[in-house]
Amino acid sequence: ALAEKNAKVFNVDAFKVAEECGMGRMINVVMQSAFFKLANVMDFKECIQLYKNTIRKSYGHRGEAVVQKNYNMIDKALDAITQIDVPAEWKNLSDGMLHYEQTYHNAIGALANEKSAINRSDFTKNVQAPIALLHGDEIPVSAFANDQIVGGKVPLGTAKTEKRGVALSVPVVDMDKCTQCNTCAMSCPHAVIRPFLLSQAEVDSKPATFETRKAKGGAEVAGLHYRIQVSPLDCTGCEVCVNACPDDALTMKHLADVSKAESPNWEYAMGLPDRSS
Repeated sequence: ALAEKNAKVFNVDAFKVAEECGMGRMINVVMQSAFFKLANVMDFKECIQLYKNTIRKSYGHRGEAVVQKNYNMIDKALDAITQIDVPAEWKNLSDGMLHYEQTYHNAIGALANEKSAINRSDFTKNVQAPIALLHGDEIPVSAFANDQIVGGKVPLGTAKTEKRGVALSVPVVDMDKCTQCNTCAMSCPHAVIRPFLLSQAEVDSKPATFETRKAKGGAEVAGLHYRIQVSPLDCTGCEVCVNACPDDALTMKHLADVSKAESPNWEYAMGLPDRSS
């Protein structure tokens, strides 16, 4: 459709611009500036000047530093806009799309792996996946005949299959600093960072980046090893765990930099036996 309509596609890494300007995740000014640049709703220079005047009026009471940060976001946003070419040959593509189940499971590694600890239920394959890919109108009535979902019931624990990857940064543990207090796990509102206990055999077969330390707690955990692990693609990046940690053992790192290692680590952890009792 993009090629047929000769659409122009533009991209701006708004979060990167906001971070560089010291504004964290506040991207509204970046996006608004990009809109003014591309929409041509009025003279661009006049538009930007009016926008800066509005920013001073709105944020001036917070100090000159805040106003300047917003000004910087405007200027950087304009330089960060890039155009993405739409290949003309896309006009000749057929409608032979992959079946939504194959597309969904190819996109999400944890679900693509048949041996994954995260099981692909009938609900995930036949209902959740097509809805996630905007194919909900193709779901047949027969998909709801399963005992689990008949009558419109939704099984519990389905969020774990979504793996949305919405966080810009996720917590990574320094096991040398961790005192095994479990405060991070108790504070996480989404249960995506958890403690795990491993036997020696499980330690011997773990991924290389899955660092553990001898478990503390006396005879009850003798011979076991301890690990704090986050699910990077489930984390929302809220930093509650980082702020709650009394030992500064958690550091926020960019999702793109750690997901390749931490996702298999989480999958391995999910396959471990439950030793909570």
